[in-house]
Amino acid sequence: MLTLGNKSITLKRTPLKGEMKRNTNLSIDEIEKEMRFNNIQPIQSTPADEQDMNDKSEELRNWYEDELRQFFS
Repeated sequence: MLTLGNKSITLKRTPLKGEMKRNTNLSIDEIEKEMRFNNIQPIQSTPADEQDMNDKSEELRNWYEDELRQFFS
């Protein structure tokens, strides 16, 4: 609510066409689908990159999911 002098004004925003509605009860798969991440193709990586990713996969997965949940909530 905004107050100007002795008048109170309530500002309302009209949802934009195609606007995502945030729902904190969505799974990671549902969030990825809503954000259209499910259509992204992975980049080519070197064998050393793949080994590094395999070594850190759980840590990276947890970080990724935490960031998605924070962004989408």
